[in-house]
Amino acid sequence: MTMVLPPEITHAAIHADIGTLQTFLDKHPGRVDDVDGSDGPQGNKTMTELTLICLSQNPPARALQVLRLLLSRGADVNRRLDPEEGGPTLLQESCLCVWSEGVAALLQAGAEINLTCSPGGAPPSHTMAILLCDAWLQNDPRGRTAVEVVHDMRKCVELLLRNGAPLDFLAYNVMRSLESRIQLMFFNSGAGEDVASVNDALDDVLHLAKAVRAAQSTSTSARLTPWQKYCLAPPKELLRLRSLVARGRARERKRLRSIFESETPREFSLLFARSFPNELFLKVMAFWNPRY
Repeated sequence: MTMVLPPEITHAAIHADIGTLQTFLDKHPGRVDDVDGSDGPQGNKTMTELTLICLSQNPPARALQVLRLLLSRGADVNRRLDPEEGGPTLLQESCLCVWSEGVAALLQAGAEINLTCSPGGAPPSHTMAILLCDAWLQNDPRGRTAVEVVHDMRKCVELLLRNGAPLDFLAYNVMRSLESRIQLMFFNSGAGEDVASVNDALDDVLHLAKAVRAAQSTSTSARLTPWQKYCLAPPKELLRLRSLVARGRARERKRLRSIFESETPREFSLLFARSFPNELFLKVMAFWNPRY
């Protein structure tokens, strides 16, 4: 049964008073999802949801410390704000304000990505669509520049993709591609901040989206997420190179010799030996693959 938070605990959650929160949760471990009972902005919010108010009033590291404490005590990671209205989850709220550290902590705690929300009766939108909103580019409450917001946005896009987000999703009840949503955010000549810098940062996000899209032909398996197919692409290219080396048809053998300056290292030769099983080769490549 959900109970009302004592005012001092609401205050502690908003102002990152870790000691007070720990003491309360030690005494009442089952009350981690209690809600504030006031009529203010914090009304009907749990302590985890109050971390977003905490984020606006404290250094991000302090808000993250509060969030991690609450998640470690079993807070409901998928609770919706205004569940009867189809409100957003905390993950979606964290995406909306482009809080990359919070997004990472929530995903690690098992937050569901592929949910839609319809706040205020708006058409439903997927978590990725909520992230790709330009609301903070021109006026970020935390004082970040537009370029800094986009850099954090790229981190969030990668986090969502790594955890199973699709490349196509609902945005206001219309299916959109990741690339098209990013392109909508490019600044025009009327933007206040340095347009070129912001668009360069957005182009980096778009490049990631296009790279993941291009890798989808790597596998036809429906069980693999877009990011998993993206991870498979480099090892598959190396498998093709292995095949060419085995048949004496690789054109880069002289170049490889120049890279290594002398003879090819023994480990490299073993990887490309005809007798080395493809399955083991893929495991070795996966270990060194920066995309994993």
